[in-house]
Parts: sequence; structure tokens; C-alpha cells
Amino acid sequence: MHTGRHRVLALHAHLVIVTKIRHRVFSDRHLARMEEIMRAMCADFETELVEFKGNKNYIHLLVNFPYGDPRCP
Repeated sequence: MHTGRHRVLALHAHLVIVTKIRHRVFSDRHLARMEEIMRAMCADFETELVEFKGNKNYIHLLVNFPYGDPRCP
């Protein structure tokens, strides 16, 4: 959580990617590779991948967006 004189800020994005008609298409190999890709993308955008979970038919991501210098008002 980031705080300042007049604010408290915590910005998270909760993303759920679901396959069409909940088909079971993701294997463990797919999920492992997708996690690698998502972690690399988060590093490029200077965000933090807090949580990655997946199943045969969905992917769940929780991404934290930092707000820069917390000392700024």
C-alpha cells in the first residue's frame, strides 16, 4: 500500500481468462509456460504478478501496479 499526505493507494488488477464454453484445453505444460510469459510481461511493465493460478479451463492473475515514489503527495 502506498500512502501520502492526502491519499492511500493500492492498485491491483484481477484478471480471469476463461476458454469458450469452459472447454478443458490447458495442460500443466501450457500453464507453466503462460506463467513464465506473464511474469516476463509484468517485469517489462514494472508491475508485480502477485498470484497466478490455472486449471484446465481458466487462468487467474492478480497484478499489483506500483504507484512510483510513495513520498510524493
